[in-house]
Amino acid sequence: DVSEFFNDPDPFITGYSMDKVPLQGELCYPSESMEGPFPLVLVVHGNVKRTKLNSEKGYGYLLEYFAFHGYIAASVDERFLNGDRFYESDARAIVLLRHLQVFRRWNSTEGNSFYNKVDMNRIALIGHSRGGEAVSIAPIFNKDLHNVADTLFNFNFNIQSIIAIAPTDRFISGRYTSTFNFRNPDPNWDALYGSDPVVLRNINYFLIAGSADGDLDEVMGQNAFNRAHPVTETQTGIKASAILHKGNHKFFNTIWTDECLEQFRCDNSYVFDVLSGEALQPEEQRYITKYMMLEFLKLTLENDQTGRNIFFGDLPGHFPNNVVVARTFQSSNRIYVNHY
Repeated sequence: DVSEFFNDPDPFITGYSMDKVPLQGELCYPSESMEGPFPLVLVVHGNVKRTKLNSEKGYGYLLEYFAFHGYIAASVDERFLNGDRFYESDARAIVLLRHLQVFRRWNSTEGNSFYNKVDMNRIALIGHSRGGEAVSIAPIFNKDLHNVADTLFNFNFNIQSIIAIAPTDRFISGRYTSTFNFRNPDPNWDALYGSDPVVLRNINYFLIAGSADGDLDEVMGQNAFNRAHPVTETQTGIKASAILHKGNHKFFNTIWTDECLEQFRCDNSYVFDVLSGEALQPEEQRYITKYMMLEFLKLTLENDQTGRNIFFGDLPGHFPNNVVVARTFQSSNRIYVNHY
């Protein structure tokens, strides 16, 4: 039941009532030869208007890669929140937390295939586009809405890391009106946003996006990145960012990529750049993405420091030739010299 957070679904997209939405998705897990329990990674897609694409299937390359390296990885289906709508990001976050409840139940139920296989102390959330904002909201709801006496809100999960893929920012419930024009905003922009955008504290955060997004007008995730780990507060997490030169918003998802290139549903000039080889190719973009994500997960969930250098040092030699990745890294033991 997410009706408390969003109750205006697009009838073209969903056949579900918001008081009874499904908990379903795609799942990959390590081979039986590997010994658990394993860290848990949830991936969630963003919004697609006026189409019933199986967006959750577009991250199979991530799930398989993570499972091969010892992670239980699931891609969450939130198509019922898609469509020509805004202000549903809170509901997206709640659905993610309800999926975590399912894994906690499976992990503690004797006889279940996942009994004692899930390390509920090592959890990461990955989100793309509006899903990228939802994974930033989820840790806040995880604590603020937690109520052990209410089965729907019994959260308090140990979410250690957040990875946002070309996320939106401030698409939070109540911050928009249904008539809000994103490309021609109301003069009362700040009033529509509210004065309390999401600020991540004491949690690891990795932002990855493309410089030629083609969907968002700017790298909106940079706002959330800048707010994370406030300068004036002692923090325990790290944060990093990677902006892929000539990377595209849709190429992080294979289903969205196919729609973009085959049907010319993204900017036509960019499609021609891709076909001519002048832009970062979809396969190259996804290779860089999965590799950097895995290193972030290893660093933050396993304290494996061996790949840490990728966030501020030389790029690996096996990366595509001439690729440019603008990176930022901030450790938990940072020292601020000045702040202004």
